[in-house]
Amino acid sequence: MKNVTLHLLNDTFNHHLDVENAIMEVVKLDWEDAIAATTIAHMNGSYPVFEGSQEEAEKIKLKFEELGINTQITEVDGEPF
Repeated sequence: MKNVTLHLLNDTFNHHLDVENAIMEVVKLDWEDAIAATTIAHMNGSYPVFEGSQEEAEKIKLKFEELGINTQITEVDGEPF
């Protein structure tokens, strides 16, 4: 099974605190890493928050979707746009 990357996508409707909390809840990053991920996604348009099996990435993507957070799955090292 191939590995993929799950990218957090920047958006204009979620508050950064909600996104940070979602990151901590879903992918278990600590608070400082969640802040960094949110900031980088805001500045660059996306940030990779998970790399692993496609099956696991799809499960994580669904959890983010339930929280209203946009993500995208790409091939490893692939760009989300």
